[in-house]
Amino acid sequence: QVKAWEDHRDDDIYFDKAGVPRDWYWFRQPKVFGGIPAEEPQSKNNIGLGSAASELKLPSVGFGTAFYPEDHFRGSPEEHIVNQAVEEALRSGIRLFDCANQYTSQCHVGAALERAMQQGLVRREELVIVTKLASFDCQASVEAGLSRALSELRLDYVDILMPHIPTPVEAWGWFEDAIDAGRARFLGVSNYDQLGVGAIPAFQELLQVARIKPAVHEFELHPLLQNREMVDFC
Repeated sequence: QVKAWEDHRDDDIYFDKAGVPRDWYWFRQPKVFGGIPAEEPQSKNNIGLGSAASELKLPSVGFGTAFYPEDHFRGSPEEHIVNQAVEEALRSGIRLFDCANQYTSQCHVGAALERAMQQGLVRREELVIVTKLASFDCQASVEAGLSRALSELRLDYVDILMPHIPTPVEAWGWFEDAIDAGRARFLGVSNYDQLGVGAIPAFQELLQVARIKPAVHEFELHPLLQNREMVDFC
């Protein structure tokens, strides 16, 4: 994650007494897709999704694009910060980028990825682009949200599309429509663990009605929150 501290010099949440930036990464709650860049493009640790006819090799390490603290404290991060972060991630071997409409950096990430592809740094087929939609109260909102994501990312399709929070089962079909239209390759879900004791029953209900099953569940997972029951269920 990009660290931008200029506006927090007097805040000891971000700085120690000597004025040295604390490592915000460890204070945050990393997601499954968060990680440390590899030294070379990942190939040995890919996770296969789908069938032989439609397969996606999901890298075991990805790059989260919610740039803190800008998103929640100061608005959109500066474009040059995102450009540098994305370029360094690509040069470090990262090929999976976890985006979302709620991340104000998404348009900058799209511009940076487009520039990297134009420069020959990476090919589209090497990338795994994830985006998440926060609004799915009707079919039109899902279509509009995906159109916005594709526009900001400057892509014709995303590799994995998912609702940002658990979705009502009646809304899942609108995400399936994106697969049928070729605007997404796979579907996923995220943050079902936040439903607490109702998480797995809600997940099971979705699986029972889904024509296209979610291939990925993105949720909080780290030594301090191991979510063993959800991991076993997945």
